[in-house]
Amino acid sequence: MLEAAAFIEDPGSKAKQLEFEGKAFSIDHEGRKWYPAFQLRDGRPRPVIQALIACFKGHLGERFQGWDLALFLFQPSGHLQGAVPTDILDSRESDKLILMAANAYLGIETDV
Repeated sequence: MLEAAAFIEDPGSKAKQLEFEGKAFSIDHEGRKWYPAFQLRDGRPRPVIQALIACFKGHLGERFQGWDLALFLFQPSGHLQGAVPTDILDSRESDKLILMAANAYLGIETDV
């Protein structure tokens, strides 16, 4: 976990802007915003994170908090054969698999 200052070189604007655009999420803890570092690859937001944020916000609406997504991303998933979503981020077809697991986690039925 990184504070906004360490998450992106221009902490005040870039991290908040990415969060506003739905490309990154933060976790509020003890009055501070923390950003999971895995959200970026080569300094750019991972597209799967944006898709997951949209999925969780679409299902949870105004109740969505960064903790909701973090809990999913950091625990083993039966839909990923027991793998932790963050551990497979760079594997082949991981985005599709993680999104399918997220839908199942949220109880959303899909045709895929």
